[in-house]
Amino acid sequence: MRISADNWLELFDVEGMAHEDWMPPRAFKAEGTVLGYRSKTIRSGNQIEVMSYPIWSTAPTLPDGAQVKKSAAAIARANAENARKHFERKMNVNFCDRDYRIDLTYADDFLPDAAQAQRDVQNYLRRVKYACRKQGLPQPKYMGVSEGKREGSRQKRVHHHIVISCGLSRDELESIWKKGRVRTDRLQADRFGYTALARYLMKEPEGAKRYFCSRNLREPTVTVSDTKLSIRKAERIAQAVEESAPAIFERLYPGCEFLDCQVKHSDFVAGVYISVRLRKQDTKNERRDKPYSGGGKARSAGRSRTIGKGSTRSRCAPSADGSDATGRST
Repeated sequence: MRISADNWLELFDVEGMAHEDWMPPRAFKAEGTVLGYRSKTIRSGNQIEVMSYPIWSTAPTLPDGAQVKKSAAAIARANAENARKHFERKMNVNFCDRDYRIDLTYADDFLPDAAQAQRDVQNYLRRVKYACRKQGLPQPKYMGVSEGKREGSRQKRVHHHIVISCGLSRDELESIWKKGRVRTDRLQADRFGYTALARYLMKEPEGAKRYFCSRNLREPTVTVSDTKLSIRKAERIAQAVEESAPAIFERLYPGCEFLDCQVKHSDFVAGVYISVRLRKQDTKNERRDKPYSGGGKARSAGRSRTIGKGSTRSRCAPSADGSDATGRST
């Protein structure tokens, strides 16, 4: 029998769990042995994440037959984290430095309630789509977050953040918003793409629908392999992260630059959990003269150790149909 650790990853992160969220059983024991490692690779544009975890001969068991459970608070945090990860991966897949970040704010005379704020951002995007269609431009790609919640006795001012790819100029995008100030900036990737921006935008996600996005976005590509990382290589990485991880993963992923690696151990199960980030290296001048990523021509220009290196920028991803998703954990 082969049991992977993908349903038991909590056992590699018990140090980060609050005491009331989940209590690791004192008599917990790992039966069987590690047969190999399963590697899940998530490609988000030029950004590549690799998560490798052990495959056991039998599943970890509790002597008293109890189940490993998370509290409601832990589940809620996991849902928020999954949504944030999906948001940043979709941003890295679909946008490039020719695209825009737009911040929409309200003048005092137009301050809305939650329902009106949702209608306002929908109306803004509908007018953007109409302007693109009227000028014969491809339909825009976008994703965004609306903020504005109660902080103690104060109501935080409602505003909207949108990342958008379309052929309209900055002035045209700003002129469509009529209810207050608007700020538009070019996107600027770092060595991790737009991960930092995505995390900032998703700093306070709420509810089941944590963000909105267009339906023409591409999804990250996920592949799973049980042969990519051997037990021996996993053990080498666990023993000497700085010396082994860069060379091993750059060989496993040719043409990619190693960024960082995190290794987690567990007091309850055998093996280690390895999380790696890489980025696909750009071909010289490959993205400099590309049009904006929507198509067409733009009208204006447990225990862990972490290491890292490298610095480049992400390139533009081609447009294709996708679907809206927010990411949940059970």
